[in-house]
This record gives sequence, structure tokens and C-alpha cells, in this order.
Amino acid sequence: MPPTQTFAIVRTDRLGDMVLTLPMVAAIHRVSPDARVVVICRRYVAPLVEGAEGIHAVRYIDDSSLYEILREVQPSTVFFPRPTFSDVLAAVRARVRYRVGTSRRWYSWFLTHRDRQSRSAARKNEAEYNVDLVRLRFGDEAAERLMGPLHLLAPPPVPPCSLRPAGEYVVLHPGSGGSARTWPVSLFAELAQRLYHKNIDVVVTGSDGEQDLVRIIERQTTIVNLCGRTTLTETIDILRHARCVVANSTGILHVAAACGSNVVGLYPASPPSMSARRWGPWTDKATILEADDMASISVDDVVSAITAF
Repeated sequence: MPPTQTFAIVRTDRLGDMVLTLPMVAAIHRVSPDARVVVICRRYVAPLVEGAEGIHAVRYIDDSSLYEILREVQPSTVFFPRPTFSDVLAAVRARVRYRVGTSRRWYSWFLTHRDRQSRSAARKNEAEYNVDLVRLRFGDEAAERLMGPLHLLAPPPVPPCSLRPAGEYVVLHPGSGGSARTWPVSLFAELAQRLYHKNIDVVVTGSDGEQDLVRIIERQTTIVNLCGRTTLTETIDILRHARCVVANSTGILHVAAACGSNVVGLYPASPPSMSARRWGPWTDKATILEADDMASISVDDVVSAITAF
């Protein structure tokens, strides 16, 4: 295989989706060590990919159309973990030879390699499904080389955040992207109060739109409220130095896992498509608590999970 062969990975949706897509980079290099890997994404995930190991270039669809980027990069293969019609059409128009993605969409016929697994059945983690696309492209001869450990890419080093507490702290992230049921904010508030009485500082993160959630916690106990006050780069620094991060099924949980932090993930047990089996953090430093009724996950269980780290 020519050493100059270029592979593109297109992932233009959410933060957690990007984190669980990045193991594809290591998988490509495991099969083709001299490959050039280009990640095509949105600019808001830049701190996860700029300078990350194994990624040779990053292109942003905020700046150019996918068609223009593909014409510039000229990959031999483009991977679509979550293809859209416009993205697949852009690859066809740009004359990318190999187009790899998931099937079960009418426009999947424009892909040269189609993964027929039903991801909604949740038989494996999303990161494993994504790496299966690499296996699909390279065929059985790559299978043995892709059987080793599956590693997330750690975010590149970032400058220290001036808002990060000096001592030991736990991060609570009560919001979510709206893709799964969440643990009640009243229980996050009770958890924050319990940790405060154990002399553990509590940092609460979130977006500007989640200020109301954080105020509920703030009314009950003393916290460091960073909701809407940090960039993604600063948030990465805060997560990386936390004793533990407690969050619903959301992107921040996956970023914390990629940072190597201890995490407690709060998940609905059903349906399978929303469960931790598919969307759980890919790390050996995680405790997963799940239930059909999210309110039935007790504060005692979360406290025990935190103190066990």
C-alpha cells in the first residue's frame, strides 16, 4: 500500500460522537502505519483533534463545503460513521474511490462498502461499531491487526484553566444533549450537598442554556459554578484534573473518559439504543449506574461509586 495514501473520516455532529469516532484513527494506522489521516468535522470540536496523535490534518466544514474539502484532500477512502445524503453525494461528486459507511438508508447504495450491522440493537459499543468500518474497508486480512486493545485518543495538552480549583474536586455535569433520559437535577443537588459535607469541592459544568439546572444545585449547597464560563479547551483541563466526573449520557462524559479521568455514568437501561452498552464511555475507569427509571438510581450509589475511586 503506497505510504502517501490518504484516509478521511467525516464526523460533523456531536462532541461524544466525535470522541467515540477517534479510535478509527489508531485502527487505520494499525492496518496501514504510513497512512495519512484527515479528520473532517466542525470547528467547535477542534480542541479534541488539533495536534492529536495520528491525525495529520483537520478540515472544518464551517469554512468550506465537504465537496471542496474532499477535492483538496483527495483521499482514496472516506469513512462515514453517520452518513447523510449530502455528505455521501459530495464524496461521489469528488470522485472518492472508496466510500465506507453504515447501511439501512436509501442512499447507502452510493457507498462502496456498507456496514449492515444494526447499531440500534446495541450489541457493542459505538466505538467498536466505528472501528468495524475500518475492518470492512480492509477486509479479513486486517482482522488480526485490529484485534488488539481499542484506545481512545487523549485530547492534546491544553493550558491550565484559571478557574480550576486548587484542591481535590469532583465535577458534576447535570445537563445532556437531549438524546437520552437524565438523572433528576434534584438528585444532582443532593449529591453536591453530600460531597460538600465530605469536604469535597464540587465543580458544576454546563452550557449557557443549562444555567437553570445549575441554579437548582447552587440554591442547595456551595459549588463552583462554571456553567457557560469555560471554553471546551478550559473544560478539558478541568475534567483532566478532577478526582471524578459524574454525568448523564452526554459528550462531556466521553471527553472526561478520553482524558483518563475517573467517570460515573448515569444511563437509562432501555431502550438498547440509548443504553450504556452502546453509548457508555470507552474506558476502564468508569462505573456505570443504569435503570429504567432514572430517579431510582440512588444518591448513595453515586457517592459510593465516587469514593471507590
